[in-house]
Amino acid sequence: MEKIDRRKLLKTLGVGGALGTSFIIGKQLGVSKAQSVDPQIPIKYGSFASDSSYVIFPSADGSTINAKNGITGAIDFSASSTDASTVFQAVINALATLGTSVYARGGTVTIFPADYNCLTPWTLPTGTAHSFQATFQGSGKSNTTICFKPTGKVPSAITTGYTGWIGGEYGPKLTFKDLSLLIGGNYTGTSGISGTYSIVDLEYYDVFLEDMQLSVNATLQGTNPVTAICVGGYAGPSEPVTWKHVEIDGALASGSTYPFQALLWEWYEGFSWRGGKVEMDGSNPSGYSNAFTSGLAFYGNGPTVIEGISNYGTADIGSYIYLNGSDIVLDNLGYPATANVGSHITGGYSAQVVTIIHTQQAAAVNAGMHLKGTIAGDILSLKTIGFSFGKQSTPFYVQSGGQYHIGINIALEGVATPIASTDYMANTDFLINCSGGTGVSISILDDFGNTIASGLKALGTGIAGNAPYRMSQGMHINFGAFTAAPTVSVYQVSG
Repeated sequence: MEKIDRRKLLKTLGVGGALGTSFIIGKQLGVSKAQSVDPQIPIKYGSFASDSSYVIFPSADGSTINAKNGITGAIDFSASSTDASTVFQAVINALATLGTSVYARGGTVTIFPADYNCLTPWTLPTGTAHSFQATFQGSGKSNTTICFKPTGKVPSAITTGYTGWIGGEYGPKLTFKDLSLLIGGNYTGTSGISGTYSIVDLEYYDVFLEDMQLSVNATLQGTNPVTAICVGGYAGPSEPVTWKHVEIDGALASGSTYPFQALLWEWYEGFSWRGGKVEMDGSNPSGYSNAFTSGLAFYGNGPTVIEGISNYGTADIGSYIYLNGSDIVLDNLGYPATANVGSHITGGYSAQVVTIIHTQQAAAVNAGMHLKGTIAGDILSLKTIGFSFGKQSTPFYVQSGGQYHIGINIALEGVATPIASTDYMANTDFLINCSGGTGVSISILDDFGNTIASGLKALGTGIAGNAPYRMSQGMHINFGAFTAAPTVSVYQVSG
């Protein structure tokens, strides 16, 4: 091997740098030059495929909104950022044709961080059951914002033409994640279920929401009260639906000719909403008796769990929570102040079993948790765990044509004294004292009609040396054919 001149080598390194070093060392050590490899890589359909069916993003200067095809990599749709709804609607229409079967249409849309202004409402497709399943995935609810403010007066911001669970099967599915939908403008509402008019009209869709905000600040100028958000549908086999960390806000804007019917209307045979907040703005520019007839309306006969939802705002609300179903669990919720609601919880149409596990504002609600049954035959039962509402000043409720109740305050219809020869059902767990009166003969039965005790003249401390008598939810009591009413004290307790 040829001897290496060290000084010559260092001089060469100073001039040629790393490239020179590599060449000289390779030469001196007898390392062969690597042969270049130039393979033919075929580019075919799907070579640029991504996890998303479409990716929506703004141009570098923000002047246009683009939709890239997740399979071909091509920009399929592009429009001025003045109205991004052109692109979104084109993507929705395209998703309705994707898939290998008419029973599996749809895909995932990834939306980059930006504010997307939509001046035109979105229309979701209709068709065979299961035929549309779409996911809109944002980049964080503070980063991806879709702002609806349609030009002129329109029925809805988002609407669908479904009118039932097609063929008795489950409906289409729509998922929004990690984004905000901010809805303003002037609306008349789209007519839907049982005459419900809505701004976000997703009837007969199984709608899944996660880590998102849905805010409606609208002027209502139709001929009917309008619901801000309507999802699901009645008397159908909807799937259990779960929402996670969802914030819903509502406000009635100036110039409205009708109030909100409700902020949210949902009907699923099984619904769970875990974590989030509800805010109903206190402004009532048109001076209606209530800016919201109802706050949250939960329907369906499957189990419903509403957990960890805070309440903000001071709007006048007819009923904060309207329940039409069974097995309802309200866990750690915030409630409006008593002065701002006609009733905190209203039940209608079908039997209710409501469980409240703690509450974020127990002290405020303690002043008067109002329950109300609206339809003859209602049974609205309440169980609290971890806290109680204490003494009830008007524990008796006369239900027109239905079961009379004794227990917790029931809206403004509650009265302080019982009616003779009347069967009362306990709608909650409570302690009771009864004394005085003339001709009192108390009978106590379980919820199957079996007699526990009868012929009693007094209860609890009404009998010397006795503690208050405890009644559980579902038990019945009748004070007999008295001619002078007894004094009855009821104390709601944790079950």
